[in-house]
Parts: sequence; structure tokens; C-alpha cells
Amino acid sequence: MQNFDFNQRGRYIIEGSQTLDNGLTLGFQTQHEIQSSMDTDSAYVYASGGFGRIHFGTDRSAMYKMYEWSPTAGWGIDYTGHDDSFAHLNGMGHPTAAPFIANQEMMLTYLTPRFSGLQAGLSFAPAADGLGGKADPWDAGSNNRFVTDTSSLDNSEYRKVIEAGLNYSQSFDGFDIGWSGGFGTGRLAGEVSSTEDRRRYLYSTGLNVGFGGFDIGATYKFDTHGSTNSLTGNFTGSTIGGGDTLTVNGSTFTLPNFGMKNQHFVNAGITYTTGPWTVGPSFGWEKETAGLERETMLFDFGARYALAPGADLVGSIQYVDYDEGNLDDYVGNDTAEDFGGDGVAGLFGIQLNF
Repeated sequence: MQNFDFNQRGRYIIEGSQTLDNGLTLGFQTQHEIQSSMDTDSAYVYASGGFGRIHFGTDRSAMYKMYEWSPTAGWGIDYTGHDDSFAHLNGMGHPTAAPFIANQEMMLTYLTPRFSGLQAGLSFAPAADGLGGKADPWDAGSNNRFVTDTSSLDNSEYRKVIEAGLNYSQSFDGFDIGWSGGFGTGRLAGEVSSTEDRRRYLYSTGLNVGFGGFDIGATYKFDTHGSTNSLTGNFTGSTIGGGDTLTVNGSTFTLPNFGMKNQHFVNAGITYTTGPWTVGPSFGWEKETAGLERETMLFDFGARYALAPGADLVGSIQYVDYDEGNLDDYVGNDTAEDFGGDGVAGLFGIQLNF
């Protein structure tokens, strides 16, 4: 079995703006995934001025934009784009506390100006895919329509998603403080009797403190319907009789319905920067308190060296521990040990941001 590999990820951003004589700024931004044949990742237009900022298009929500990311020196945990070394051994997703229900969906977002360090935001999306993708038919460039037969929507899609966020950022006597809070809700589109509550709620908070070269931070998220890549929406099985599958080590298992999956997420990190060097540990944890009651813990110790502005050498040593919870009971197989275990990975590469 090969225990090493090469990987890459890149994103190309096209943007433009124009400030009018009255001070109003109009602009646009599109982002494209380089490794996915330049597929459009997001595309939106915006207007900004003394009133704040308005976004319209496929974009991140206000709750996500207000989020205080936990500090990391290495490749990090609190971002699903950095999960290249992570295996979904127990079927759970990457243990990030980054908060969203609508993820780069067609949405309308308003962000207030920042007053005394405080900023607020609110987003609305007609629909969102609970698995983290874009909900059809609201995808960018697809057959967007004003009237939709909601009974045709997939059972992992959410309707009328509202997300709100707050962010506070201020400096006091050599201390930098950042705090965020967020709330999101949406209603499951499908009529599925096995769900205990078709409305999804998500709560988020984070705190960062910086002083004397140190950055210390922690974030927390609670999601009543599970989260991205954690099987399907708020229940396993998109029909009353089940039907979703989980593949582990080449074996595919059919899973029954079992209801809600309350999930808790914690991310934390400490970094120290001196000259071009930044070093420190970070931590990620996710736990189900309903359903399968699985758990994942991920530790990262990283270092980065700034070669030049926008060019960093980055390295991490990561350790992950998987707890399968009650997954073996639901699957009913004799290979329960395949869903649990631990492992170590090393990552090294370069980050370019221009």
C-alpha cells in the first residue's frame, strides 16, 4: 500500500470595481477552481458605500464571512480545503467549525459598516444543499426559476435559509481581540416522516486574542442536522426505508434511517510568530450526540516560513483518531474495527497568494 502522494489546489480570482462620483462602489468577483477545469466556484456582484455592503450571487453567507478563524501555523484544521491528508474512516467529515448552511448558493447578503469594532451581516438563500454543494435548480448558470415544485427537491436540500453573523475586532494596549457569533436556519425540503424535526438550526461562536507575537483562539459550532460530508443532511437514508451507502476500504454498506444527528465542533490553535517563522499546534474535534454517536479528533503541529509576501513554505505533522460510535450496530457487519482507528500524516508544500 502506497503511503505517500502529491496533491495541489488552486483558485483563480477575477474581480473588478468602479467608484462613482457619489462615492458608491459597484463591483464583481468570480472564483474558479484551477484543478477542476476552471469550474466556477463563486460569482457575485456587489455595491458598497457608507450604508455598508450588499452582495448578490453565488457567495459565502454572512455567518461565514463574520467567522473568526482559529489560528494555525501549518496546513490547519479549521478549513475543509486543507483536508488532503484526512480520511473519512468513520464516515464523518473534516472537523472544521466553519459555519454555514448555504455554501456558495444563490443568495442575497447585507453587511453593515463597522461601528466601534462591531459589524453585522444577514443572508437569505431560497435553497441550499445540506451536503455542502449547490442546490439544484439554484446553481449558478443553471435553470434558475421563480416558481419551483418543491416536492421535486432532494431530501438533503434546505429551503428559505437565513444566516446571520456578528463580528467584533479591536485592539487595546498591545492586545488584538476578535470575536464572532452566528446563527443559521433552514427547513428540509423533502417530506420525510423519519425526521424528528425538518428545521435545521446552526449556532457558532469564536474568539481570538493576539499579543506579543502570540495568537490564541478557539471556535465552537453546534448543528442540529449534522454537517458537510457527514452522510446525508439530518438523517441517514433519503427514503423511509433507508438507502444511503457508506464505503470503507472498498466495502459498501447500506445504512438505515435513524433520525437526527446533533453534532458539536471545536477548533483551537496557538501560534507564535518571530521574523519570517510561525509555529504552533492546532486541534479539531467533532462529536455526534445523537444518531451514530461517532467522534473524530485531529491534532496538527505546523510551521511556516515566509519566503516573500504571498509566498510561504508550510509543513504539518497531523495525528487523527476515529471513533466509530454505534456505526457497526447500524451496519451489522463483522468489520467494525475498519470504522475506527488512528493515524499519522506529514504534509509539506508551498502556498502562493497573489
